Amino acid sequence: MTQLLLRRLLMLLASCLAGLCLLMLVSVLRTNTFGQDNTLTLPRVVASVHRTNLTAAIPATTVFTPTKDGLFRVTAYMTLTVPAEASQLWLLGLNWTDDAGAEQSVGYVGVYSNSTPPYAYGLNSDAYPPYGYSQLSPAALAFRANAGVPIKYSVSPYGTPEGSTYELFFTVEELQ
Repeated sequence: MTQLLLRRLLMLLASCLAGLCLLMLVSVLRTNTFGQDNTLTLPRVVASVHRTNLTAAIPATTVFTPTKDGLFRVTAYMTLTVPAEASQLWLLGLNWTDDAGAEQSVGYVGVYSNSTPPYAYGLNSDAYPPYGYSQLSPAALAFRANAGVPIKYSVSPYGTPEGSTYELFFTVEELQ
């Protein structure tokens, strides 16, 4: 009887030891060689905008305020759903602050107010300033932003794109 009890006690101890080893292994696998927790993987989406049926400018609007300095990427898409007769522009602008100071990307993406399919989507304009639009894609912009200072967006008209309706979609990702 005592031998059976001793055998069961040893099996219970071995089982507890195996469980502890498994727990330690899982803990080690969750951290990389630098001791950083990998449960929060990067890149990760920190904000997104989905706006439809727009017919007017959008003033500077905070989309995200970083809690730590970091590298971010904005990927944007604009499309015109109701064209106007005049060929004017709706321009997406972004503002952020890095170690150099306040930064801006005016006309980061733009869409002509008289665009129709198959070319009714936004064009990346930063490669051809000032406002020398060309079909470039994808419309992604990476930048470093300081903690505590809002990342903002706005949509401004260039000319008078009245009578047109546009949509705006974008995602802000934290890269590091």
